[in-house]
Amino acid sequence: IAFVFTCALGAVMAWLHRGNRLGSDVAIGASYVAAFAFGVLLLSWKRHYTGHLETLFFGTLLAVHPLDNLLLSCLATVVAVFLFILRRSLERWCFDEELAIAAGVPVEALRAGTLILLAASVVLSVKIVGLLLVTSLLILPGAIGSLVARSFPGILCVSLVAAVVATTGGLVISNAVDVPPGPTSVLLAFATFLTVFLARGLSSRSAPRDLGDQEASGAVQAHAPNPIAPGHGAPASASVPRRASPIP
Repeated sequence: IAFVFTCALGAVMAWLHRGNRLGSDVAIGASYVAAFAFGVLLLSWKRHYTGHLETLFFGTLLAVHPLDNLLLSCLATVVAVFLFILRRSLERWCFDEELAIAAGVPVEALRAGTLILLAASVVLSVKIVGLLLVTSLLILPGAIGSLVARSFPGILCVSLVAAVVATTGGLVISNAVDVPPGPTSVLLAFATFLTVFLARGLSSRSAPRDLGDQEASGAVQAHAPNPIAPGHGAPASASVPRRASPIP
């Protein structure tokens, strides 16, 4: 039921954003808070609810079943096939939506499919990460990929590696220290993002300085006297060999 409801919510987001009637951030934010409030209201109506809201908000490994692992594996396969087959269209759409429309890319279908897959990812991973933190793991790996790589395949690969490292590291630390896995994974992903951001800032500051040093050295070499040229350090007669006079 949650999967069907969330996929329908993704379709509603795509419909709200269709024709640029609403921005994507506004459509996603409005739908997210409405669905969240609706879920809390349903829980308040259910008198015999034995679960804990803390588990729902921050996740727990005890709520994961083998069926959830199977569904996550199937979803990962579907997402990989979706990205591989439509990688060119997705790259054009992410680069410039108007140019993609002019090139004949089905932008609306891509938007609807992406939002539905995103909704499915949220539903299947909310038990591990939690409802409040699942958005962080959807944003931070992509932000890390955009800071490190410059091409669309590179951003996808770096984002995937960052997500796997953050999730695996969070699970390992959670098992070792006995803390919830969701917050641990999110903090690890944020620490990686902050490290990459600071490293890029330092490299961008040093790059103009190196470029300025190269330009200054080039200007000095351009204005430096040439020791081989006449009039600079040696007479003209020394720089030009004389022709031997003929023997009478």
